[in-house]
Amino acid sequence: MFNLASWIENPFIIIAFIVLFFGVIALIVFLLRKLPSLKDDVKKPMSEEEAAKENLDRILVPIEEEKKSNEENEEDEGK
Repeated sequence: MFNLASWIENPFIIIAFIVLFFGVIALIVFLLRKLPSLKDDVKKPMSEEEAAKENLDRILVPIEEEKKSNEENEEDEGK
């Protein structure tokens, strides 16, 4: 019968346990990502118009904000 010391001395057993350990971790992560009930960031699909409006709002700067930033730049240059 094998004792614990002989199991620890065998490098193939150690490598097998390491692979098994990380395999179990990978399996748990995979299963957690597949379960939709645990996802908090689930969003309803947007229509094309909503997506386009969101992109334009993100890219375009309102004129008032642009004027304020230009005035601040002019004041900084004057100093």
